[in-house]
Amino acid sequence: SRVSARTPNGQTRVIADNVPAANGITCYQDRLFMDECRPGGRLFELYPDGRTPRLLADNLGLPNALSVGPDEHLYFPQIAAGEIWRVPLTGGTPQRFIDGLAIPTAVKFDQKGLLTTTQAGNGEILKVDIQSGVRTKVAKVRPGIDNLAIDPHNRLFISHFVDGGVA
Repeated sequence: SRVSARTPNGQTRVIADNVPAANGITCYQDRLFMDECRPGGRLFELYPDGRTPRLLADNLGLPNALSVGPDEHLYFPQIAAGEIWRVPLTGGTPQRFIDGLAIPTAVKFDQKGLLTTTQAGNGEILKVDIQSGVRTKVAKVRPGIDNLAIDPHNRLFISHFVDGGVA
């Protein structure tokens, strides 16, 4: 129920406390964002200097691994709803971006600005153009995908929560 920071010399300090199921954390420029992966979860901007976190959205259905897009919106899956949502970094009303997914667990942006999302339910990985909404299936692996990472050469790495595998 807390988010902490560790300095290079090993000292730790609490950045946010009383955030049940703190899970997804992403950095964008000098900003830090976090969600609570739980029913009724919340989405916050955190401040490493100890200021009170800024609530961006609440009452979410299992938000998880989030990412900031080239349009300066924070994108996040709502696992329970099978949807991806977004909210402007400046604040505002969150809006559904994509629905009808088979348990989306994570979103990241590749080097071309395409949203990449995993679907734990069917093992598909999709790329989505955030301007047109066009979806392209780029891979199908075994179900149970947990998260993903994209390197500077656009190579995709995925992890599985079922067996702990990484590919």
